[in-house]
Amino acid sequence: MLSVFQSVLIVLCTIAVSVVFLAVLRRAWPVTRRTEHNDIIGWQISVLGIRYAVILAFMLWNVRNNFQIARVTTEMEANYLVDLYRVASGLQPSESTDPSFMP
Repeated sequence: MLSVFQSVLIVLCTIAVSVVFLAVLRRAWPVTRRTEHNDIIGWQISVLGIRYAVILAFMLWNVRNNFQIARVTTEMEANYLVDLYRVASGLQPSESTDPSFMP
């Protein structure tokens, strides 16, 4: 697993490479030549953006759902442990401490 420093370094390097690529692209392909291409493929990029947003929303919903299931499961296990402790407190001392005791 990466440390926090390594993770931040990867993010900063990715941003730096993206900015350099954008600067090179703008110098090699001027805005006047890009305008007609933007008009042609602009709607396609918006459709892809909407699809990405919907997929991301479903993924976040799934993560939230799994988190809630894990929380409910943890609460149930804690309640079972409390119930077991309360039941064991009602047993006689020899029965509550002997692990081989089976009723």
